[in-house]
Amino acid sequence: MALPSLDTEQQIKIQALIKGWRSKLTWDLLVERIKEHLEITTTRQTLSQYIAIKDAYIIKKQELRGKPIQAPKLLKYLQKDIALAEQTQQLENEIELYKKEVAALKFFIKELNAVAQSNPAVMDVFTQTMKKIKG
Repeated sequence: MALPSLDTEQQIKIQALIKGWRSKLTWDLLVERIKEHLEITTTRQTLSQYIAIKDAYIIKKQELRGKPIQAPKLLKYLQKDIALAEQTQQLENEIELYKKEVAALKFFIKELNAVAQSNPAVMDVFTQTMKKIKG
C-alpha cells in the first residue's frame, strides 16, 4: 500500500529538520527522526521524490562532511537546553521556508492579477476566488 503524499507544510517541516541536522545524516536516520519529531510516517523513497527535500538532504550531507561536529561547545549545555535550541532552530528554519513560499505565492497572485486585468473571464474567476478567501 502506498503512503500518502506529503503536503507543503510537511515538506517545509522536513526541510527545516534537515537544515538543522547536526550529526550523521542518512536516509534511514532521517525517516526515523521524521517519525519521532514530526509524527509523519514516510519512506526514503518517498522523501527522495521531492526535489526540495532531496536537495536539502544533499546540501546538508556535503556540509556535514566538510565540517566536524563541535562536541565541546555542546557539552556546556544541559540536554534540555540543546533540545530547546534544536526546536528553536527548527522553527526558525520553518519560518524561513514559509517566507519563501509566501513570496512565491504573492508573485503568482500578482501575475495572475495582471493577466486578469486584460481578460474578463480570468478576472471573474479571480474575483470569485478572492471573495471565497475573504469570507
